[in-house]
Amino acid sequence: MSSKKMNLGIAYSIGAIWFGSHVGGGFASGNQAWNFMGRFGSVGILVSILAMVLVGVAGREILLSAKIHKSGNYREWAKEAYTPIQTFGAIFFELQVWCLYILASSGAVAGCAALLESYGIPYIVGVVLTGASLVLITIFGGEVYRKASAYMTAVLLVCLAIVYFVILVPGMPNFAANAAEIKANSTASAWDVIWSGCKYGGFQIFGFINMTSLAKNWKKNEITAGTVIGFALNAGMLALSIVCLICWAPIAGNTTIPILTTLQTLEKTWVTVIYSIALFLAFVSTAAGAVFATVARVYPFTEKLKGSETGKSAVIAASFIIVTMLVSLAGLDAIVKVGYSWVGVFAVFTIIGWAIVVLLPRNLKANKEGLLEDATEK
Repeated sequence: MSSKKMNLGIAYSIGAIWFGSHVGGGFASGNQAWNFMGRFGSVGILVSILAMVLVGVAGREILLSAKIHKSGNYREWAKEAYTPIQTFGAIFFELQVWCLYILASSGAVAGCAALLESYGIPYIVGVVLTGASLVLITIFGGEVYRKASAYMTAVLLVCLAIVYFVILVPGMPNFAANAAEIKANSTASAWDVIWSGCKYGGFQIFGFINMTSLAKNWKKNEITAGTVIGFALNAGMLALSIVCLICWAPIAGNTTIPILTTLQTLEKTWVTVIYSIALFLAFVSTAAGAVFATVARVYPFTEKLKGSETGKSAVIAASFIIVTMLVSLAGLDAIVKVGYSWVGVFAVFTIIGWAIVVLLPRNLKANKEGLLEDATEK
């Protein structure tokens, strides 16, 4: 078999993992899309696409770097990627990772439990069910996580497409007027809009960090194709969600769950059920990425302890989920507006900037030297 032959299933999975990490509760609820881009009006649509270009370019370089160094987890990747300032760079990078993973997972676990509670399931039972789902998805290794992400993404795409269609059909006549009103009332400068998009990209780059422990098994063309597929999924659905939000801005703007608010206004009960499924999968897919990466990072410290690999992984996953529940008490608005914003600010420079300015030329050099092909473990 030629080393250049591409597995389309793996390429799709790479895009699916990125999409699953991106489309968490903050995205599926409309909260992130509105706060970072929708509130600026139609220009926010363009910025959202550019933000995904930025994430895709940087993310590809991160995965290629992880492949070259055969990284077993994001810590191993960081120690190589941040050379020659690896001592400071890797430590600061890991602090950002822990902050983002805790923020993302806390919002996801609490959101799932609250969603299930709305259907009559006690909150604590919802927490246990959500936690158990995350443990099962993430403790059996990268192949199970990759396939689970692929299936969840497929269902999530169908559900969100239905929801957006139902919202857009009656809402499109309002788009032009609402966009004009948002622009007229906005005091934001061009830089404010651009910087907001950069911050959004800053915390979305962590979707690629989740994959650093898997990249050593992928071919270069699979990584490239997966990034392109992921860009199409992420940019397309993000832009579409912003259009939906602008269509219903007077009603849904500045609410905690804008999409749900819109559906309730339209009194579309059956679509609300579909949306609930999408929201649940969005919460689980984002948290699963954080839990999987955490298990991969912490597991090496348990290798000398007694017990099965699955059992130790389950303990790590469960412990992490318990911590995230404590943080979830801050609420989704605070997590999105404050937590994500600050993590995004640092990541623009320390992860995206580093990937484009430092890793890209390194990867080009490694490719010329044949290191990318030599690093393939297939």
